[in-house]
Amino acid sequence: MGVILTIATTMLEELGAAAGVAAAKKAGFAAIEIALSDNVAVTRDWANAAKAEGLAVAGVATQFVLHHEKTAAWADAKASIEKTIDLAAEIGAGYVRVFGLQVGRGESRTGVLTRLGTRLGELAAYAAGKHVHVVLENAGSFVHSKELWQIVEVAGCATGGFGGVCWNVAEAAKTNESPVLSVPTLNTRLKVARLYDTTDGKPVAPGQGTVKLKSFAERLRGIGFDGPVVLSAGITTTDAAGVDAALAEAIHTIKGWFNMLPPPPPPPPPPPAAAKKPEASSQKPAATTPATKKTEAAPTAAADSAPTPQRAPETK
Repeated sequence: MGVILTIATTMLEELGAAAGVAAAKKAGFAAIEIALSDNVAVTRDWANAAKAEGLAVAGVATQFVLHHEKTAAWADAKASIEKTIDLAAEIGAGYVRVFGLQVGRGESRTGVLTRLGTRLGELAAYAAGKHVHVVLENAGSFVHSKELWQIVEVAGCATGGFGGVCWNVAEAAKTNESPVLSVPTLNTRLKVARLYDTTDGKPVAPGQGTVKLKSFAERLRGIGFDGPVVLSAGITTTDAAGVDAALAEAIHTIKGWFNMLPPPPPPPPPPPAAAKKPEASSQKPAATTPATKKTEAAPTAAADSAPTPQRAPETK
């Protein structure tokens, strides 16, 4: 089973749900990641459009964070996240994306890390009943794979459960962490892979920037990753024809990284060789000597004469 080629709806919003999903299907994507809207009806519109086109809803991307220092603020955020988990289950989404984000002024980094892990565990326990994963994306103060590994460990989801990591390789690249380190470190904790390429901080099409996306893909293949791979940057045009072309180029690049392109057709057989004409001999035919007539030897006289009779002896 291979990865699930997914596109974020943030790249298709100008087209609208129906046209955007149709464009994603035409390009060859298998699923969409819906950006949670304040208007729940919009989120459902995207889900319905995906269902109509036969695409899956991989997940719901939110901007909720887990780092709140005040208990009341966390209670409000937790209630909103749980409501989103319910919505994800309703529309058939596999995960809800959240952030840990930052260490507050005067706070202990270790203390915040533990708090994030505890809260992720609480949400994962709630999501388990809905068969939805809660994935924490690296950002802000927590961008390194080692710390995300520890958060999932604290959450109690290291060897199972419904908590995990959404890894944005572009965020890790800001601190020079290579996929060579991050992917093997996270391994089975990694549930969602985000493809986001940039040049000088500006989003560009996959493979056109400085983020090591090809290396990221190779490492994902190395651990047998088979979850959603979400294209989240690189489509800058809003023209329908331009979007089609950009999506086709992007997915061709991504499929190449994951060895998902069909093998090239075999070369055509060589044309049959033309029959060679017989070459004229440059040598002159050898001169023939006329046959000599065989003559018979003339018979000798002895041979022609009759034998001489012998005389009988005389009697006396």
